[in-house]
Amino acid sequence: MKPFINSKDYMDPLQKLISLEKEARDFGFEWPHTDMILDQVISECEEIREAIKQDEPLHRIRDEIGDLLFSVISLCTFTHSDIESTLEVVTKKFETRLRCLKEIAQERGYDTLKGQDIKVLLDLWQQAKSSASKRSKGC
Repeated sequence: MKPFINSKDYMDPLQKLISLEKEARDFGFEWPHTDMILDQVISECEEIREAIKQDEPLHRIRDEIGDLLFSVISLCTFTHSDIESTLEVVTKKFETRLRCLKEIAQERGYDTLKGQDIKVLLDLWQQAKSSASKRSKGC
């Protein structure tokens, strides 16, 4: 007789966390409404900021980022947003915006944005977002 093998042991970390979130929800351990999850997301962001500000060790910052990721996954599952589809959409959106950013930067004579002032970066990013949203396929 083969020993029982837990399939969760063979999942990538994201899939395992999604599975555990579903298991908790099926057991009745879930948030009552989205406002509480959003408050938790904000709280985790504040904890990350504080950990960085206090120059805490990387493992502490990583723990806080993990808590934030878990809260965001909870928000996705609570709102019935497919996490993988959501990640695919945001990846495509960022890819398009980055392509636009590079095109706009090159049109302005920048080979790279390394060393540029944050105001320049934010201005170019806003233009890239605007340009990408005006065109369905990007720049």
